[in-house]
Amino acid sequence: LSHVADLDQPIDVRYEFEIGDYYKEIGNEIYLNLILDKSLIDDFKKDRQNPIENDYKYINRSVTKMNIPDGYHVKYLPKNESYDSDVFGFTITYQLTGNQLTATKTFYVDYLMMMPHEFKSWDNGIKTYSTACRQAVIFEKNQ
Repeated sequence: LSHVADLDQPIDVRYEFEIGDYYKEIGNEIYLNLILDKSLIDDFKKDRQNPIENDYKYINRSVTKMNIPDGYHVKYLPKNESYDSDVFGFTITYQLTGNQLTATKTFYVDYLMMMPHEFKSWDNGIKTYSTACRQAVIFEKNQ
């Protein structure tokens, strides 16, 4: 935890945890979704008619790093995705460096008041975001 006392700086929180049973193993393959924070994944506004007030603008960045399991290689790496609009945007990137895989998700909200005419743009972005967050890395057992 850093920058807690300095209100002009973003707070940086770092932590480690384990999630059991968060993958599927099918035959010689392991399917693993590295996007652990899926907040706002289905936050569609299509049926709403009134403006939405937001308490603050923010950026949420999460980085997931993992070592490739022994005896496996990366068979499939999801493509990098991004979306940018006046009300929000995101980027999801994957990087393979040696034996380490890194997934970085940056999500920002850039409105204090979202008007109904902006809901379609929001929903289009959320659709892209939802699809990107559901992608899995595929590891295959070495022959």
